[in-house]
Amino acid sequence: MSPGFGPGRSRARSGGVYFRILLCFLSFLLPIAGIGAASYLSGKAMIRRQYTARIGTNLETSADMIEMALRMAQSTAFSAFGDSAMAESFRPRELLTPEFLAGRWRIPRVLQRTELAVGEYADRLFAYFDVKEIWSSGGRTDFDFFLNRVYHYDRYEPDFFRSHLFSGKTFSVLSATDVTGLDTSAGDRVVPLLIRGKIEDKSAVLILNISVAALARTLKGGAIFPTTSFLILSPDGANILEDDAALGSWKPDLTTLVPEEDTTVLVSGVPYLLSCRVPGFSGWTYVAMTKMDSVAAIERGILRTILIICAILAAMSLGFAFFFSSVIYNPIRAIRDLVASIDQLGAGTKNAPVEGDDFDAIRRGLDHLKRDGEVTKVRADEWTREYVESAFRFILRGHRLGREAILREALESEYGFRGVGYACAIVRFGFSKEWFETRQDTERLRISDGLKDLLRGMIAASIPCVSFEYRQDCLAIVADLAGPRDVSRLSGIFDMAIRSLEYDGGNYSISVGIGGYKARIDDIGESWGEAMTVSSGAGGTQRFLIVSYAPCDGSEKPRRATFTPLDEQELLNALKEGAPERISVLVDSFFETNLKAGASWPALLELRDDLLACGRRFSVEKGLDIAASRATNAEPNPESDVFCVDELRKDAAARLTRISLEAPNSSGSGRDGLVLAIERYIESHYDAGLCLERIADEMGVSAKYVSRVFREERGEKLTDRVDRIRMARAKDLILAGGKGISEISRSVGIESRATFLRVFRRTEGMSPSEYRERYAKAAP
Repeated sequence: MSPGFGPGRSRARSGGVYFRILLCFLSFLLPIAGIGAASYLSGKAMIRRQYTARIGTNLETSADMIEMALRMAQSTAFSAFGDSAMAESFRPRELLTPEFLAGRWRIPRVLQRTELAVGEYADRLFAYFDVKEIWSSGGRTDFDFFLNRVYHYDRYEPDFFRSHLFSGKTFSVLSATDVTGLDTSAGDRVVPLLIRGKIEDKSAVLILNISVAALARTLKGGAIFPTTSFLILSPDGANILEDDAALGSWKPDLTTLVPEEDTTVLVSGVPYLLSCRVPGFSGWTYVAMTKMDSVAAIERGILRTILIICAILAAMSLGFAFFFSSVIYNPIRAIRDLVASIDQLGAGTKNAPVEGDDFDAIRRGLDHLKRDGEVTKVRADEWTREYVESAFRFILRGHRLGREAILREALESEYGFRGVGYACAIVRFGFSKEWFETRQDTERLRISDGLKDLLRGMIAASIPCVSFEYRQDCLAIVADLAGPRDVSRLSGIFDMAIRSLEYDGGNYSISVGIGGYKARIDDIGESWGEAMTVSSGAGGTQRFLIVSYAPCDGSEKPRRATFTPLDEQELLNALKEGAPERISVLVDSFFETNLKAGASWPALLELRDDLLACGRRFSVEKGLDIAASRATNAEPNPESDVFCVDELRKDAAARLTRISLEAPNSSGSGRDGLVLAIERYIESHYDAGLCLERIADEMGVSAKYVSRVFREERGEKLTDRVDRIRMARAKDLILAGGKGISEISRSVGIESRATFLRVFRRTEGMSPSEYRERYAKAAP
């Protein structure tokens, strides 16, 4: 028995694991307590803020209602003076004609209407124009009798009102006073509003009494807490309203009250929350006094609720802790043993010591299995993808795979092929001049890759297929078909996919060539040759074109050119040896073999391009000038086959021979040679339409590979190197003067003035004009 699974150590670890599980579950009590405490503190602060704000807001609302009633009382009283009945009949009896004397019955109606307009706040309203009689809603009464017996003010004598008939303010808010008399109840308290005006040329006074009880009801109606007390203080500091006897004689100092700011005060040792508002019309100060015990009661209620919830959660946690600690451990131990056995089996050992407890063993084993699974899956996917693409590239070059069962199995399992039949399609992407002038290299590469991936994804979503980049801006697609009729279905799928991309057709073009249906995998190369043929023959101005291969009756099917990996290696050996005669013989044999096999004219052009691409790769590895390996811009005329074939043969042999002769003098090799070739190329072509795609095409590799290799070897992005070289030349031209920004931009290979300005500011941190101003004087 291994030391890791000994009885003593196993029991010791078992107990430790059980208590670890128990402690893990019990640890949930800590966040519960923390959440409870945080909830209480935040809830307490929030409740205090909310209720303090609501007390102040409600006080302000109630005060505004009272102030509005006072303003309405003033307005209504002045309106009463202008009433026609008052103007005609509200004057001494001896001055009235019999007609106006008979209309005096309307005066109480006017006063009653005025009193009703004020609403619940009006206690009693009366008016007088001399010191002999007073008018009220109940009629006419003797002046002294009314003020002494009917409605007597404790604070004001009749002489006070006599003096205001001919002097005093137009509108006055008198101090609060108790009233007694026949028309009042015990304990009534009012605030008299004195309105002095004129009816024609005679002075008149209207007294509107505001009920203090009504004021208290308004304030109490807006209170949140029933224990809230209210004070109304006049501008001189006198109490107009004091509805809580517990406050006693206490009243705040008006000089210390700040409206809109709530404070805490002590009254007889009891803490109160004080809120103050001063609306402004009457000059009164409204004060709300709320005992802090009321707010504390709500806070205690929140605390009780939180404690109950925390207690329930704690009880549930305790129950779950003991339950799961007891129930879960046995499966954990079984999982540990299983994972450990798998781990040991995978490691090729038996009874290997297992260090650590159960969790450590499970974690280590699962991590090991996960890593192995991920690595295996990634490798399997890569191998499968690389194998499928390599196999198809081999077949597309005109070779027989031989053992197609492995490829067929990979296609069925990974790509969903049914193995009935196949057809090839070639998708060629072309980009406008504006595309290269208005977009940066990295942006173009990202967009073009996205465009290719989008098209590949749309095709793969409709039919099982394998797609890969055959050359720069050229996709090869091998589709799974159920029969020859499915070729038209494949064409329809391409049509729908391309239609969805036509919205941006001004920047790029897409042409698709579709080969015929083939039942065997080894015949896919023939379908590829058909696709190449129809795509090469597609011309005209149409930017989005799909052409399917349809041979005429009795015509011979186009044949693909054959250039095997062995042929390529033989040519590379000849280039390395620097043997021009051998290179010429090999090129002649390649063309002769394909001509005898019946290769089509597009196939021979592709053979020439394959030979030159092999030379470019050799040039790049050796750090040579790659211009010699480029194909000519003017292609031979396909109408004269013999002449064209000879021209292709001579052109390829001459360029390859030149490369071979220059190789001994080269200093670079491999990746370093590629980087040297890139640097030489951008140094000599920075002022042309230089872009990442063009550099990659010149090097004979993909744009992604060029960008990655240059960044790894030189520590900077290829596009940054191009920008740096261009901007260095641009700075010389700026300091030299004589050229505008647009001309300088074109001189360094950037057609767009806006792009040039953006790149210059990014690399130099300033605009070209700022650069000229700063460094022109310092230049010799």
